Parts: sequence; structure tokens; C-alpha cells
Amino acid sequence: MIKFFRHIRKDLMGTNKTGKYFKYAIGETVLVVIGILIALSINNWNQVRIQNNEILKIHQRIILDVNNDLQDLSNRLVLWKGKEPVFLKVINDSISDDLLDQGLSRLLTDRQLTNLNTTGVKQLKALNVKDQLSLRIIETYDFMENISITIHEKKIIDESIALISIFRDKYEWFPEYMTKTITKDNSSKELRDYFLKSMEYRNRVINGHWRIYNNYVPSLEFNIAQLEEIRNELQIISDKDFIVISKKDLERYEGSFKITKMEGNKFGLEIDNIYEIKAHDNFLRVTSPSDTYYYDDYFYTKDNAFYSIDGNGRLNFNIESDASQKTYNFKMLIEGNNKKNYHYATKLNKEVKFK
Repeated sequence: MIKFFRHIRKDLMGTNKTGKYFKYAIGETVLVVIGILIALSINNWNQVRIQNNEILKIHQRIILDVNNDLQDLSNRLVLWKGKEPVFLKVINDSISDDLLDQGLSRLLTDRQLTNLNTTGVKQLKALNVKDQLSLRIIETYDFMENISITIHEKKIIDESIALISIFRDKYEWFPEYMTKTITKDNSSKELRDYFLKSMEYRNRVINGHWRIYNNYVPSLEFNIAQLEEIRNELQIISDKDFIVISKKDLERYEGSFKITKMEGNKFGLEIDNIYEIKAHDNFLRVTSPSDTYYYDDYFYTKDNAFYSIDGNGRLNFNIESDASQKTYNFKMLIEGNNKKNYHYATKLNKEVKFK
């Protein structure tokens, strides 16, 4: 090809056709430029394709990270909501010995810091992508780490450490407090009197309630909702079989259900435990706290069934209705690792508020 163009140039110069030569030179230049542009376009297309594949892999990682963080934050939320009734009894001056059995002495001594899973987010930052979803994922995790979740938990931990130091330096019952779970029947009078009668501890509880339930708990609820939305969007992008379905269409499954029969693995649940099912856009959230176990999972629609977001389980509802066609119970199949587990539950007349 190069020899061909060289021959044309030589012929035009040799025959003194200067005008035609210049036209040819311009045409050749244009062809070269077009060739370069095509090559650049192909290269850019390849780069975009490679980056998109990389982003898809990162999205899969972020889905796993978000699932783990949702579980951790939800457990934290359940923990603090479970403590609030004791806080409120102290605030309302409805204190009795029974509150010691309900954790009165440990209300302000939590030292757990949520370890957010940021592997996928760090990979996303390294790619320096600017699409809206990626930016929102990065902003959400930066917010949780630098403004919201981590900051609140560090304050809780700092105050817990300070309170323990006061117990150590001021009160002789400190060794007793540190070596056993405090109940109304196993503690010295001095220890019981402090937690049941002292204004010092009551004021600390009142201040702790304001900080925890006006700042930290709302922050947990807000960030859980943000992570659910992010996971939802990532699932739609990453799973070609994902079925988009509105909250309204899933509301028929909502309610509180009492377990009446179980077959197979109990997952730590017992007869008479309660399931709570909440509908969201594209997924159901199924929870069942008990004294020994807290079940919490997310299910999205796929292949005419509900599948666990992490892909490890399938949830089938076999709905039964009464004469008015109102759903009143269901048979739930949780299937994973080639094992089938059936939970039979009856819908309660009213929603159950968990501790």
C-alpha cells in the first residue's frame, strides 16, 4: 500500500502536475488522520470495555460488602432499640429491681465499633470513575466513616471508657461489677443502690438516651436505607435475571407471622417466634429476632421465587387465604446447600413491634 501511494506521488511530480499533487497530498493526509482517529476510537472503545468489566467485578464485591454492612448495622439497630425501654423507665423515674435483670447496669458501657467493609469502595476510588452511582456509593461510605456511624460509635465508646474509669476510681463494688452479670439477686446492696437510686447514674442515662436516640439510632436507620437502595441498584445492573417489582406489588406479603410448625433446619428459631416481613421496591426484608438468635435477610424476585441477595438461599411463599381472600398464613421454604427447610406461620391480626 505504501509503495502504491509512493508511485502515485512520483508520477504526479514527474509529470509536473503540481495542483493535482497538492490535492493528492491533502487527500492522503486526510486518510492518515481518519486512520489515526479510527485507531484511537478502537483503543478508547477497548479501554471503556475493559473499565466496564472492571466496574462490574467491583460492583459484585460491593454487593457483598453492602450485605455484610447491612447485617452489622441492622444488628446494632436491634441492640439499641432493645435497650430503649429500660432507658425510658429510668427517664420516667419508673425504676425497679427488675431493671437490673434487663441490663440497667450496662446501658452505657457498649464498646463495639462497626467495621465497615470498604474493599469494593477503595477499588472504585482507584478507578476514578465519575458516574452517579459510583459517586453515591463513595459518598455514602465516606459519610458513614467520617461524619455518621463511626463518629457516633467512637463517642459512645469514649464515654463508656470514661464511665468505667469512674466506677474503678470511686466505688468499692467495681471488682464485683467487672466479674459478673449484674442482676437483682446476685449483687451487693451498694452496687444495687448506685444503679437504682443514684442521681449521678440517672443523669448519665438521660444524657446517653438523648445522644444515642436522637443522633446515633436515626443515623443507623438513615444509612441502612441508603445501603438498601445502593444494593438494589447494583443488583439490577449486575443480575440480568433480576425482576424489577414495586413495593406496592410486594405489600401483599407484609405483616407479622407467628411460627406454628417447622421442618428441617430451624436457623436458631423456635415455635412461636415471630417473622416480620416488610416490602420495599424490588425486595422483601424478613426479620425474626429471638432471645438467642436474630434472623435478618433480604430477598429479591427471580424465577418466580424470592432469592436471598447473597445468592445462598431461596425463599418461597405458599400463600393460603380465607374466604375474604385476605392472606392469613404461609408456608416458607428456605432452601440452601441442597437442604429444604419449611417454616409454617400464621399471619397475626396486628403488626408486632420487636424489642
